[in-house]
Amino acid sequence: MSDKDFDLVSVLYHALQGAETCSRYQEDAEGAKDRELTEFLEDSRAEYVARAATAKRLLASRLGAQAANESTEGEEEEEEEEEEEEED
Repeated sequence: MSDKDFDLVSVLYHALQGAETCSRYQEDAEGAKDRELTEFLEDSRAEYVARAATAKRLLASRLGAQAANESTEGEEEEEEEEEEEEED
C-alpha cells in the first residue's frame, strides 16, 4: 500500500471517528434540549459520513485498480515463462 493510500485510509478512519463523536455529543445536546446545538451536530455528523463514504469509494477504486494491475502483471509473467518453456 502506498503512502497516499494509507493517507486515504487515515482520512476514512478519522471521518468515521468524527461521525461517532458527533453522535455522542448530539445525545448530550438532545438531553439538554438545545435544538440549535443538536442540529449543528446532526449536520456535522452528516458531513463526516459523506466524507467517509467518498474516502471509502476512492479507496475501493484505487485498491481494485491496484489488484487488477497486479493480477495482469502476474498473468503476463506466467505467459512469458510458458513461451520460454515451449522454445526449449
